[in-house]
Amino acid sequence: MARSAILALTEEDIRSMLKDKLNDSEIAAAIQRYQGVRQHLLALRNSGLVIEPHEWGRADVQQRLTPTNSYLGRELEFA
Repeated sequence: MARSAILALTEEDIRSMLKDKLNDSEIAAAIQRYQGVRQHLLALRNSGLVIEPHEWGRADVQQRLTPTNSYLGRELEFA
């Protein structure tokens, strides 16, 4: 599986990106939110629920894209 750019971020990367935009407490809050997102992504990946871009065309994936759960599913009828 390809390495995710989101999962590859470090706290130092986030600090570096935000240091001239936010104060220290705002940066700390952003890092805390990132850690939650990162944990969720890892759980999804470990459960086999993250797919590679080339896998979006698989029949089992396409069947899951319904108009009620996916903007892509809503637009498929117009493609």
